[in-house]
Amino acid sequence: MDLLEVQKILGHHSILTTARYTHLTSTTQSLYTLMIRCAWQTVHSFAHNDKQLQGTPGAIAVLHTHSRRLDYHPHVHLVVPAAAIDAKKRLWRTKKSKGKKRYLFNHKALAKVFRAKLLDAITAEGLPLPARYAEKWVVD
Repeated sequence: MDLLEVQKILGHHSILTTARYTHLTSTTQSLYTLMIRCAWQTVHSFAHNDKQLQGTPGAIAVLHTHSRRLDYHPHVHLVVPAAAIDAKKRLWRTKKSKGKKRYLFNHKALAKVFRAKLLDAITAEGLPLPARYAEKWVVD
């Protein structure tokens, strides 16, 4: 792959977050592990199901535990290239943007899938959930 091909691959930044300012569990280390795992599983499944990518993406993940105002607000930042590897066919596939499309994947769909995966993972680990938590979570 030459430099021109590398420049065509745009990195996309996604933020997967829990309900804002909500402590989901008192077992924070386990929660952080589950957040990273579920964020990766979400992006991985979207890349595999994407018509253009159909493979395994790369990603750099960073866990932040607080907002800019220093409020407790755990969230995961992911930088994902608009590309994926199909190991079986030995193909490197890139995703072409259509028009002014800003997102690699639909952010509302990412939020729903991430929320479901994280809540399922928390429940499967036997960690306590609060009695109430937000219905909608944010993915940017």
